[in-house]
Amino acid sequence: MKKFLSAILIAIFCFTLAHAQETCQLPPSIPKASLQKVDCKNSSTPDYYALALSWSPHYCATHHGAADRFQCRDNRFDFVVHGLWAQENDARDKCDHPRNCGKSLVDKATIRETLCIVPSVHLIQGEWQKHGTCTSFKTPRAYFGKIRELWGQLTKPDIRKLADEKGKALTAGDIATAFVEANAAQQLSEQSVVVRVGSGNSFSELLVCYDLDFRPTACRVGRTPSTQKIRVAR
Repeated sequence: MKKFLSAILIAIFCFTLAHAQETCQLPPSIPKASLQKVDCKNSSTPDYYALALSWSPHYCATHHGAADRFQCRDNRFDFVVHGLWAQENDARDKCDHPRNCGKSLVDKATIRETLCIVPSVHLIQGEWQKHGTCTSFKTPRAYFGKIRELWGQLTKPDIRKLADEKGKALTAGDIATAFVEANAAQQLSEQSVVVRVGSGNSFSELLVCYDLDFRPTACRVGRTPSTQKIRVAR
């Protein structure tokens, strides 16, 4: 009987861990941002914007460095923001998009306000340098303020639950449809959402595209075929 009860308690404990809610606890000391190396520069005018939402469990399964401690060891996230990207309709690679239009540091107050959504000081600085400086926002505070606004407007569907329901039959189209249906009030369409996968067909990222007035618009980038079967890292 004791062995049976112990097994039940262990099962309940494991179930609780598997379904634990997201957490974000800021560290007592947040490092300053530092300027990053410029890969390529393109000061062309953007045609639209893409809000990139990363699936954090996939990122953490493929990154194990000390720099990822806040995101992958100290906290638990599902979706996080990768960045808000200025996009060019006919771009063939990253350097064809508006990129690195300026260079300045993100202040510590903005970093602190943003870290639970964009969970890395290095990433926050990089996104401002590479992408934010090419948007209509003149300061890091304004750029990340818009990111937090867009993030707050979106309902993030329970991808773990969807994966449990679909099992090995889960497709990129299932995730896109779940996101569109969860955000009917935002008037998203299947064309304004792009699902991306990484190695092993693991769900890695989702893009939501907006016109220059931040109304949903069609994404003009490559997308994973809707029938592509994918898996979801936990």
